[in-house]
Amino acid sequence: MAVFYITQWRGIREQGGGIQAPYGKIAKTTLAIGAEAHTDILDPECRVVEMACDAICSYVAEKNAVATTSDMRLPADTHSKFQCVNGGVDRVSVIANT
Repeated sequence: MAVFYITQWRGIREQGGGIQAPYGKIAKTTLAIGAEAHTDILDPECRVVEMACDAICSYVAEKNAVATTSDMRLPADTHSKFQCVNGGVDRVSVIANT
């Protein structure tokens, strides 16, 4: 079964040379995916979510998120980050895809 990895961060800092990096790790979560699965409610302090999956998947991040295979794809063994603004995201949902 594929594993989806989620890390919640407090924010992003400029590291010099235009490089930005997340800081202030809040929580790490893993989800076993096949059928749709979703995180618990994200920490209200969370401003950046980092995701990775060891298989191709589709994900959605929003209030009451439920992923389908037509949502944004994340290739296997890659990372993606997105910023949470003003509580607009309360959970991440993921589903296996090809």
